[in-house]
Amino acid sequence: MKEHTQFSSFSMATTSAPAAIVSSFNIFLLMDILLSLLCFLGVCSMYCRPDIKSAAEVTNWLSSGLQPMLPENVVPNLSRLALAGHSRGGYLAFALALGNANITMNLKFLALIGIDPVAGANKCMKSVPKILNSDSFNLDMPAMVIGTGLGGESMIGCIPCSCAPDGLNYAEFFMKCKENCHGFVISEYGHTDMLDDDFCNNCLGTSIGKLMGSMCKSGKGDKTLMIECVGGLVVAMLMAQLEGESRELDAIVDNSSIAPVKLEVMEASQP
Repeated sequence: MKEHTQFSSFSMATTSAPAAIVSSFNIFLLMDILLSLLCFLGVCSMYCRPDIKSAAEVTNWLSSGLQPMLPENVVPNLSRLALAGHSRGGYLAFALALGNANITMNLKFLALIGIDPVAGANKCMKSVPKILNSDSFNLDMPAMVIGTGLGGESMIGCIPCSCAPDGLNYAEFFMKCKENCHGFVISEYGHTDMLDDDFCNNCLGTSIGKLMGSMCKSGKGDKTLMIECVGGLVVAMLMAQLEGESRELDAIVDNSSIAPVKLEVMEASQP
């Protein structure tokens, strides 16, 4: 086993850039809450294709629309883009990467990250397009799938109702794309435990983190450590694929015990 320095992407997850990533996930999760409720009412599928198309349109907008929004001394490097999402957003990220928007995109993604991706409320109500029906994903970019050990467990005892149901969660996504894909499972935490409890306290009268914690099975450990772990994995992937610096990602794969929480490495195949 290789020796690695104490400083790692997990400690980097407490810096401003990873914090911004986590905050973005929190914002998108608010939409996931509403859409998840629609899923249980059986009307989820009508919302999926428009979201994928919108994501593709935003991607194409970056070339002409992003620069005017930035300070004059900031120039984005659009040759190094990554695509990521949590929960249903993770499913949408994979759907977009697989070309389901039916729109030609003028920019290329160099990496794909799904954080506990979910492709429907249950096997009878899969999100459309049903990307998990394919034998395998034909991706043209490296991918990372991050799963949670408690995401598939129900909050209501024996009633089969979970936020990341078996057969539609991270395990299926990893099976479909394990060629050139890293897979990790944060075994003692749940589907929304990477969400900051203090986020958006004034929006709904309570925080989104606490609201979702009441809807999804949650781990008993410190959520701050879960956030650092997810942020660290994302940063390590971005460093490897966008910066060409794989030391941190290699360190995690070689010795997952350096993570701040219990982390399992799924069998991965490197190019």
